[in-house]
Amino acid sequence: MKGLIIKGFTDKYTGLYHEPGKTIETSDVRIKELADLGYVEVKGAPKVKPEVKEEPKAEPKAEPKAEPKKKTTTKKK
Repeated sequence: MKGLIIKGFTDKYTGLYHEPGKTIETSDVRIKELADLGYVEVKGAPKVKPEVKEEPKAEPKAEPKAEPKKKTTTKKK
């Protein structure tokens, strides 16, 4: 897989310095690793925007309704 070098870096496996603006070709796994670190932009890969899903809004919990007080009458003796 190929990638365009965005930031110059020294390859930890080969010890070679790679200049920005050049193209590098290496394994898919290594290109992904370098892309995740921000050194390489993958060439030929579709630019996919991450899908943002809205989280469902939590409904406010209804407080339990207080039972109405029973009316009592006092008996007069």
